[in-house]
Amino acid sequence: RRGPFQNRDWIEQTVLTHLEASPAGETSIDEIPKLVTQLRRNPPDKKNENGGTDMTSQALDRSLEGYGLTKGEALQIINHMPTTLVELHLIIENIEDRPHLDDNVQAELLELIAKFRKDAMAENDMDFSMDDFPDDEKHK
Repeated sequence: RRGPFQNRDWIEQTVLTHLEASPAGETSIDEIPKLVTQLRRNPPDKKNENGGTDMTSQALDRSLEGYGLTKGEALQIINHMPTTLVELHLIIENIEDRPHLDDNVQAELLELIAKFRKDAMAENDMDFSMDDFPDDEKHK
């Protein structure tokens, strides 16, 4: 008789293979918690006494601020690593109704995601030159 975990190894291998082939596979496992923290951190509530946005908050380093995303939205961003606003709008529910996620912040969010993809790709990047590939004349 087989136990309840008879297919566990197959499932683990299938999930791992899928993740390695997906955009999530381009991100270093060590970097994911940093990205999730920034995605989940609540955005600053910088209101001046007149009820408007404090202009000095725009000068703050964006890396110290968060985006206020839900756990599910952060997970989808990690899984898909969106590169366009369309993808971002599909992942973040009611993004247009969130005042802290205006067009500029959305662009910054895409830049942040791209940075995490590039960092992972740079770690795995191998320097190839044309000398590493066989010349067509050598195979004739």
